[in-house]
Amino acid sequence: MISQPVTIRDSIPAPRPEAVLTKAVVAVAAQLQLKNRELAAILGMSEANASRLRSGRYELVRSKQKEWEFAVELVKLHRALLRLFASTDANLHAWLTSDNLDLKGTPLEIMQTARGIISVTDYLEAYSYLA
Repeated sequence: MISQPVTIRDSIPAPRPEAVLTKAVVAVAAQLQLKNRELAAILGMSEANASRLRSGRYELVRSKQKEWEFAVELVKLHRALLRLFASTDANLHAWLTSDNLDLKGTPLEIMQTARGIISVTDYLEAYSYLA
């Protein structure tokens, strides 16, 4: 029997979804210039856990379904924002903190509620596919 050659890819373990989502959320929060208080409200966690998340001492896990789902929603929101706007941190933050007539408030304030993060994401995704 002929054995298949072993490649470097074969020896590297697949990344864990928990680590990938945690890293993505930390990067998104930094680019959107979210404060720990805002990130905590968006993800439905304590401000202390948001701080730990950013410092690498806390990891999102699927068993905490609410945090996990809101984290996924935040990443989706970020992707939709990038499809619509120039990706400078200042532009993205400016959109988040500006009053939006369609949403009836500032997206950042609205995002800090369970329904809000979903509403803002849906709004952005609808516009991003039209653009």
